[in-house]
Amino acid sequence: MELLTEPDGITGAAAAIQGIRDMRLLLHGQNGCRKGLLPLERCIPSDGPAIPYTDVSPADYYGGTAIKLERSLDAVFGEGPVAVLETPALTLIGDDVEGMAKSREGCIRLDTDSLGNDLGTGFDSAIASVLDHLAPERSGIIDNGVNILGLSVTHKDWRTVQMEMGHLLKNAGLRLVSVVGADCTLGDLRDSVRSRFNIVVDPEFCSRTVGFYEAMGVETVGIGCQPIGFDRVEDLYRAVSDATGRRTSHAFEMLAKYRRRAYDGIKAYSKSLVGKTYAIDASVSVSDPLSCWLETSFDMVADEFGRPDYLFTSGPKAFLEQASGGCGKGVAVRYPHRKYDFVKSPIMGLDGAMYLLDALLNRSRLECFLWNRNDGRHRPATQHQHRLHKGIHRNNGGKQRGTGWNRSIAPRCCCSDIPQTNKCASVRGRSKDHPFPLVRSVEGRGCERGVRSGAPGLGAPMEIQAFCLSPSLDLTFIRTLPRLFSPSPLKTPQ
Repeated sequence: MELLTEPDGITGAAAAIQGIRDMRLLLHGQNGCRKGLLPLERCIPSDGPAIPYTDVSPADYYGGTAIKLERSLDAVFGEGPVAVLETPALTLIGDDVEGMAKSREGCIRLDTDSLGNDLGTGFDSAIASVLDHLAPERSGIIDNGVNILGLSVTHKDWRTVQMEMGHLLKNAGLRLVSVVGADCTLGDLRDSVRSRFNIVVDPEFCSRTVGFYEAMGVETVGIGCQPIGFDRVEDLYRAVSDATGRRTSHAFEMLAKYRRRAYDGIKAYSKSLVGKTYAIDASVSVSDPLSCWLETSFDMVADEFGRPDYLFTSGPKAFLEQASGGCGKGVAVRYPHRKYDFVKSPIMGLDGAMYLLDALLNRSRLECFLWNRNDGRHRPATQHQHRLHKGIHRNNGGKQRGTGWNRSIAPRCCCSDIPQTNKCASVRGRSKDHPFPLVRSVEGRGCERGVRSGAPGLGAPMEIQAFCLSPSLDLTFIRTLPRLFSPSPLKTPQ
């Protein structure tokens, strides 16, 4: 399911409870309110129903919802402690949800009015409410114990961030007690107040939580933003080293290796980012370090004309904007996400810097295989594009085998905007000068992926076939975009 609306405090609170393994979330509301939370399944999958709900009907707004809430609590109460999250509309009915929650041991009610309108505030409020309910005691301080605050299951590839920081902290002689709100347990939360330090990776997700821990005597270490880019990662581990007195030499060794690898890759790459424009649609803790890294390290400039070369935003929006020509390339940096991350792709830490470099310098699948109209403007073919299309020609029974460039059927490559006159076929194949398949979509339509066919040599005959949209293709939800898909059906070449 693609979430095209911006996440709010309700989503943040649900993510906080979902990030506690032995606690269940019960949504007190209608089915439609639950659908906006379904993308959380990609963040932390569950074998059973991810988020149970009370299924309130319109008639219940007049007769009350207490009966349905009691039945739902009976159904989920045996699975562990329960947090009841009311939708904003049900708070106006006046049912005593607070009283019903207090009557059951291990059940709490999350205050909907304190969740705010943004993801971070809702997450922070829910974690603070759970900590207040647990009321842990700080007995037996763990001298080398640290917690990670501000990391939630909605952060991009949060598992990689957790693994990387846990590894680097362990090599510094520090014990990671709890990652608060990201795959932790209630026991971890009780033990977290015994830690000596809290390491903040996103201050917008833990302002209230930091206050709770500071009142318990736990010191806070942070840099005021997410550790995005090599410089911010260095600042974070230097702050950890200064505050804890532990040597984080292994972290700096890994930082030097990652920097060297990034330098070698950029030096070997022929693409320059100097003067490229960017736009960031994300929170301040993301936009500040990211914009600083792009401008100081790559001489990129902020976009002022409405169509940036790179747009950093949520997964669905990045895809839509790039596919419709609203930006040169969309880069997913925040929730909601379009897919489950099997490969390392965070934006924080060392692996996050490499993910962003890969997004900046390498071409995405959408760039390679989708025809981007660029708002109807065509750039003239460059020398590289002329060389690329040399030898690609019509397979007319094997009779035409020249090496000239046949403009009438030359495929639109991932790096070309040459106008096309052939409207009914796609050309599959590859050339010696280009590393990936040459694919042009049928009548401007997208295809899931290109398949190499025909002889691989330069000037070999190319097979002309039609591409059909697969039923599982994730482009189907944008078929209504007029600039991408024409209303006429697909045609098959004769």
